[in-house]
Parts: sequence; structure tokens; C-alpha cells
Amino acid sequence: MKYIITADWHLRSQKPRCRLDEDWIETQRTALNSIVMYAAENKADVFCIGDIFHSTNETTNEVIGLVQEFALMLSDSDLSLYILAGNHDLPQHNIDNMNRSAFNILLNSKNIYYIGHLTPKAFNNYKVSAANFGESDSGDADIIFKHILCFPENMKIPIFNNKIVRPSELFQMYANAKYIFTGDYHRQFVYKNKNKMLFNPGCLLRQAADMIDYEPSVFLIDFDEPDFGYRICPIPDKEKMVTDVYLENEKERNFRIEAFIERIKDNKEASFDFIENVHAMMKKNDISKDVKNTIYELMENI
Repeated sequence: MKYIITADWHLRSQKPRCRLDEDWIETQRTALNSIVMYAAENKADVFCIGDIFHSTNETTNEVIGLVQEFALMLSDSDLSLYILAGNHDLPQHNIDNMNRSAFNILLNSKNIYYIGHLTPKAFNNYKVSAANFGESDSGDADIIFKHILCFPENMKIPIFNNKIVRPSELFQMYANAKYIFTGDYHRQFVYKNKNKMLFNPGCLLRQAADMIDYEPSVFLIDFDEPDFGYRICPIPDKEKMVTDVYLENEKERNFRIEAFIERIKDNKEASFDFIENVHAMMKKNDISKDVKNTIYELMENI
């Protein structure tokens, strides 16, 4: 009756801009192997609450293979992987596209199962509800698995985002729930109010410059303990492999692009064709190759 609870792996083929790893695929494999180790030591099945993959474009066969390999390693200890689809797992973040997603490939792979198919017997007879991103779920369950952006109770919510919820709001939505497990918010936290608890495991690895100080981890949950015991299991991720240098480079590049656009506005010989103006100004001005490439990329979307 022990389980590893994790979420937001965001596995991808391309290394994030903030990472300095020589082999990003191997870095991700090492993190997953750490989960296998905790699972085997504690005889705990593994639950991933969405966003296994980062994007459709970066989910290659090699990346899918990481998860399949992970599940096969669990099977060596008679353990299994249970999953939910997060928004990043679905093309265009749309549940209607499930059938052509890499997530659907996982559901047809060995030793990988949908969390929602588990029976109450697996959780000491607690009634369980789980739903993929974009699907409705049961409101009367004891245990809820949900991929939803849930901020810690005391954290300020951006005023422009009305899709973020608080733990207390989730317990109002699910009045009968004793335990809620969420994915999507990338930092780990636990919320407790009387006899109710919410667990948000956070992301598997640091994948943004503002997470240099973040310590990735997973939860080990023990349903057999009377007070619902848990412990935090750290995932090795070297802080020195994260950099924010690219932010300064990006800031400088954006400044040059803005200055270039201003020159176009002030050009007395400018025509009514914006793209023609851009090409003409690039010929007349000394512009770095990096800025040129960025401008060309932007113009492709015009």
C-alpha cells in the first residue's frame, strides 16, 4: 500500500535553454532511474499525474522509449506505472486528440496503466477519482488525482490567470475528498487542513532559469499508516547544470530587434509593404546573423 507520486516530467528530445548538460536524454534517464530505485526499495507502484511529455514536437521515439524502459524496469520488481494525461501530453492541449498522442502510445505499452482504472481495493477501500486533462471527474470520491494548476495557499496568483486554484478551493469543489494529488504546478508543496491533505509533487527536473534554487523530488505515500504517512524523496539534479545567461542574451537580442523596427518606422523611403521594408533595412544596416535569423522566423508567421 505504498505509492510513489510524481508529475510534470516534461520529457523532451531538445535540451531546455537553461540546461548545460552534455547529454540531456541521459540526464532525464538518470532522474527516472532514481524513481525506480525508490519504488523498488519500498515496493511502491509509481503514479505520474500528467505532463509526462513536454510537447508534441519534442516527443520523439527515443523520448517515448524512456518511459517504456522505465515501466519495464518497474516490472522487474513486480511494480507498475500509472499515468494521467496532462495538457502538454495532448496535441493542441485538447483531449479530443488523445488517439494521436504519444500518451496513447504509452497506454498501449507494457506495464503502463491509466490511474482511473484502479479499484478502491488498491487504496484501502477509499473511493478514487481520476481524469485526464479536459475530462470531467467524479465529485464524491475520497481520493482525487487531477492535473490542474494549483498554487500554494499563501502564494499570489497572477490577476490575468483565472484558471489557477488554491488547495482550499479544490476541497470546496470536492467536498468528500480526504486526499487530493495535483500536477501542473512545478514546485513541490503539501497542504494540510484538519484531516484533509493535498500533495503537489512538482517537476522532475529544473527546466527553467528561475528554478535554480529548486530541489526536485517525489512523494512516497504509505496508505497503511493511520495518519497517512509520507516522505519526500529527492531527485538528483545538479544546480551547476542550470544557467540564466541566455536571458541576458535574449534581452539584448530583443533590444536590437526593437531598435531595428524603430529604424523602419523612421525610414522616409519605406513602402507600404512591411516585409519589403524589412528586407530593405536589413540590406542597409549592419545586423548580426542571430537577429536576422530571429526576424526571418518572425516574418514566416506574418
